[in-house]
Amino acid sequence: MISGLKACYSAWNFLQGLNMDSLNLSQVDGMVEGFADINRAMEKTGTFTMDRTELIKLVGKANSNLADVILKVGLFERSEIAWREAKYAQIYEYIREEYEVTQRFGNLDFKLKFVEHNIRFLQEVIQNRRSDLLEWCIIFLLTIENVIAIYEIVRESTGVSL
Repeated sequence: MISGLKACYSAWNFLQGLNMDSLNLSQVDGMVEGFADINRAMEKTGTFTMDRTELIKLVGKANSNLADVILKVGLFERSEIAWREAKYAQIYEYIREEYEVTQRFGNLDFKLKFVEHNIRFLQEVIQNRRSDLLEWCIIFLLTIENVIAIYEIVRESTGVSL
């Protein structure tokens, strides 16, 4: 009797964890829409204008949403009663199937992978920008060095001090 109540309580907690409002799925959808907008803008303009700090915030938001799903739903955990008694394991699995937990997590995982892919791409773009800037700085410094070297050569060859 007590085991049955514990199994029902565990199932109830599991169902409460499936409350989609508490999982911030709308935030994930918002991130996907945001990246879609960024991609459309890049397609039209050929440029990307996002600060590295904003990108890091998006990384944190994506990771915290995935962690919320795993922690709140207990997606990869089974209740202890379901481990011990087969009939309760069947109830547990039935609830998981009925509420399409695996499919929902799969959809969410796909969206978060899309976000992750976009974040990596945009990080590379930002890193390339930084590398380009450093390359131009090096070119500028080398140009100055060459101008100074030419100046010294001309000064020594003419014997004139400028």
